[in-house]
Amino acid sequence: MTAQRNLASEKLREIVATVLELEPSEVGESDPWVDELGMTSLEKLEAITRIQEAFGTTLTPQQAAAIGSVADALAVLAPADPEAGQVDLAGRLVRNRIDAGEGDRTAYIDPDVGRVSYTGLYAAARDYAAALRATGVRPGERGVVIAGDSVATVAAVLGHWWLGSVPVVVSPLLDDADIAFAVEDCGARVVHVDGSDAKRAALHGTLAHLMRLDGEDTRRRMPEGRAPADDVPPPHTGPADAEALVQYTSGSTGAPKGVRHSAAGLLAMVDGFGGVLGLRPDDTLLTTARLSFGYGFGNAVLRVLARHRAASQWHPADRRGRLRLRGDPRFRNRAALALHRPGRTRPQPGRGRAPHPGPGPPGRGPRPRRARTRRPRGAARLPLRLSHRLTLRAAVNQEE
Repeated sequence: MTAQRNLASEKLREIVATVLELEPSEVGESDPWVDELGMTSLEKLEAITRIQEAFGTTLTPQQAAAIGSVADALAVLAPADPEAGQVDLAGRLVRNRIDAGEGDRTAYIDPDVGRVSYTGLYAAARDYAAALRATGVRPGERGVVIAGDSVATVAAVLGHWWLGSVPVVVSPLLDDADIAFAVEDCGARVVHVDGSDAKRAALHGTLAHLMRLDGEDTRRRMPEGRAPADDVPPPHTGPADAEALVQYTSGSTGAPKGVRHSAAGLLAMVDGFGGVLGLRPDDTLLTTARLSFGYGFGNAVLRVLARHRAASQWHPADRRGRLRLRGDPRFRNRAALALHRPGRTRPQPGRGRAPHPGPGPPGRGPRPRRARTRRPRGAARLPLRLSHRLTLRAAVNQEE
């Protein structure tokens, strides 16, 4: 399958190079055709036409519009595979980046672990899958992931997908009784415990009758680069319409409720509005929405890993829920922008959710694209003062 993918990638690069009068070596798999290679709308139409002829397929207008790079084209053409309808989420979200020669790129920046590459993340997922298997978890069974704002949560979710089990994402902000309710309600076979030291100790006691894995152990193992276990099976491939994720609500209107998602639903989110931000390989995405919240999960896991254009994700809140940046709260966002120089910011709904171009990578100059501001209705509107502060920050960096 990898050989077939490489051949398809080579053919696509040759097509794009022919249209743009470039050498195939000048066309990277993740290079945005418009933003990086300067492709015009007419040239894209020619490229799409040539792709259809070369691969003997007909693309829908929606599929054609979704293609903006060789990687995008590969993702759209993937259903032509003999195993169409089968999904390997760990492979689609992480392994594809490694196969494309981007394994050393930064996937996440974690306050406790540091920078984590796609190769490192894939190894952590495999390691977690081995730990799940050792506890007796089987494909199709559920496991609760108490989702702290940590790369350990991402490794746990990917580990479940590797094994074929279903991660059930639960907020660590729920009290112990509500967490215990969610664990029993979903029939979890194992629980990933995370949060503050006190929270983890309490949950280990409350859930002592179940098998448990600890987020602190996952974080500690990630930088060690341990040799992979020999008995870990290849990543699981399952039906696209099968249950792949359960997210529990906060319980603010009653008992927490589990919301089920299929693998196809997760990928549809990414292929649809997940690409609105137009992230590029050198972009850093700063999000303050928690991983346990659906909006934060979409930002931090699905959008970063699956769009083939995001470089890294940074969580300003540590696993204890405290901002790592100390000082006057009014200047914490400013400090975060200065430290990580994100290409996009994703505030939490209710506190603003409009994407805004950042100052760009150090030494690369300001972003050339004009700021785009969306104004959702209701409480999700971007606060006016925050909008002015972000706009002023972008203007200052352009002057610099």
